[in-house]
Amino acid sequence: MARFRQKHRYDRNWWKALFAGFFVILVLMRPVQPAFAAGPTPLYLEVFINGQSTRLIAAFKRYEDGRISTTLSELKEVGLKPVGATPSGDEVFLADISGLKYEYNEEKQSISITTGNETRIAKKYNAGPREARADAAPPGFGAVLNYAINAAASNNLKMTEAGFDGVSALLDGWIYTPVGVFASSAIVSSQKDNGHYRRLDTTWTYSDQKSMRTYTIGDIVSNGPVWARPVRLGGVRISRNFRLRPDLVTVPLATVSGSAAVPSTVDIYIKNVKVHSQDVAAGPFALSNIPSVSGSGTARVVVRDATGRETESYADFFTAPELLAPGLLDFSIEAGLARRNFGEKSFDYDKNPYVSASARYGWSDSLTINGHAEAGLDLALVGGGIIAPVAKRALINLAGAVSAHKSGTGFLAYASVETSLFGLSINAQTQRTFGDFRDIASLTFDPAKAAFAAPGIVLSGAEFPKALDRISIGIPVPAWKASLNASFIHTRVSGSPTNNIFSLSLSKQVFGRASLYATAFSDLNDMKAPSVFVGLSIPLGGWGNASFGGSRSPGKGWRATTTYSKPMTGKPGSFGWRIEDQEGDTSQRNGTLSYKSRYATLEGRVAQTGNDLEYSAYADGAFVMSKDGFFATNRVDEAFAIVDAGAPGIPV
Repeated sequence: MARFRQKHRYDRNWWKALFAGFFVILVLMRPVQPAFAAGPTPLYLEVFINGQSTRLIAAFKRYEDGRISTTLSELKEVGLKPVGATPSGDEVFLADISGLKYEYNEEKQSISITTGNETRIAKKYNAGPREARADAAPPGFGAVLNYAINAAASNNLKMTEAGFDGVSALLDGWIYTPVGVFASSAIVSSQKDNGHYRRLDTTWTYSDQKSMRTYTIGDIVSNGPVWARPVRLGGVRISRNFRLRPDLVTVPLATVSGSAAVPSTVDIYIKNVKVHSQDVAAGPFALSNIPSVSGSGTARVVVRDATGRETESYADFFTAPELLAPGLLDFSIEAGLARRNFGEKSFDYDKNPYVSASARYGWSDSLTINGHAEAGLDLALVGGGIIAPVAKRALINLAGAVSAHKSGTGFLAYASVETSLFGLSINAQTQRTFGDFRDIASLTFDPAKAAFAAPGIVLSGAEFPKALDRISIGIPVPAWKASLNASFIHTRVSGSPTNNIFSLSLSKQVFGRASLYATAFSDLNDMKAPSVFVGLSIPLGGWGNASFGGSRSPGKGWRATTTYSKPMTGKPGSFGWRIEDQEGDTSQRNGTLSYKSRYATLEGRVAQTGNDLEYSAYADGAFVMSKDGFFATNRVDEAFAIVDAGAPGIPV
């Protein structure tokens, strides 16, 4: 029994020894396992930069040697750049960033970073319109008819009865529906024993706010760069329409940058007028889309902290409506038949179809590229150019084009510059064509009907000028409270005399608020016959304006003109008048009285030229029909609103 117990104890001790040995081996192996699995400790820390909290928590990694790293995206999120560091994939160590020091606070779970502006990303602020994008209200059904009616009569002082000269009306109506707007305009006239009806434009238009596109079918006018000649077409057009998004800034506006040591307020002044105020966080900042005047200028930037301490700096800028904001695309595509004799005939179209396309793209704040193309029967034209500011002082526009037609090949070169130097405003442009340069306007122009062409449309003739140069210079003279302007125009067209027109004008403030002005111009090829105009304008406050002037033109003597006028205000119930007397080689007198009511604008006029008298009556207004009723009102151009104030006599 004892031996049994002894043997039992021996067996138990043997197993204990075996278990203890196995445990020792495990303990000895334990450091090897953690060493294999060891790695950086993930941290989520509040970030302080130069003593200021960013109010951001970023993800970091802490290694056993004390080094701390983060990802490039996290670094950018807190406003830092890895200057001088070489990232390992997406990871960058803070100690590798040039000029950056950091301190890790384990207790507060934060990291304090000290660095200069060279490693900080400027915080961007948009100084543009803050109004939220407003979606267009669902269109309903309705109609608008604008009218301008004129009735005229005349007689001779030696006659006892006046003769009726007729009535004419310009009608412009449109019907709006959920599927677009149908619009048409026409001139209706009745002169003694006959009447005339002349249709002007007829279109169907649909606009899509989301895509900022407008689709038009009917009578259209082609678009293009400044060197391209627009033409009237009967056809279709697809174009970008930025007006559908009034919240969108389409022009590169002024941008200023700076740095604030602590949270501050930044005020922007242009021409000593505060145009924007912005609260900024500590660190570098950049304010974009600052409202500014067109052209070059200097913005005064005032940074003011909570204690009232101010720092002031200046930044030059240049803005121009010809430039397009980066990433924006503007385009217009037209196709149809060229229209002839607009304003004289209702339906007179060329038999051959033509296509015109134009585009502008904002490549950057300082570069806008554009292109233009035209095609039709035996015609191919393509051109392009750039618009760019130079040294924030000038705007240049360079373009070129080539055309091919059965009559030959031609080329066009165009250049312009607009700048302000030493207080002078300078605008110059030059255009040259070589060979037989053709476009749609030259192929559809009818010389026999030139007198009836719409101004600025196809009136320019069958071919481009061989040379066209223009330069104008504005010279302010503050000591005289005056400004001087000089301009020169040179044109050369094949088969016609060369024109060289020079003009000079002066305006000066005198007697407080009065203005003295004088203009003279002449063809340098015939300096013996200059045209001259001088005048004095005197404001009379609420009583209107009085002016006195004299003019002289080639082949005629001097004419003296005296005018007293008072324009209407924009409010219903206002009166306006104009009385004018002209004496010289012919005597002319006329008087006009106008009245603006809630329903229309009325005008009466009497004119005398020698023994002839003319009388006219004019009415301008609109009729509106909508789901809310039928209304008579003043002219409606693009939009209107019907307001029910709940009681009469309440101004809106």
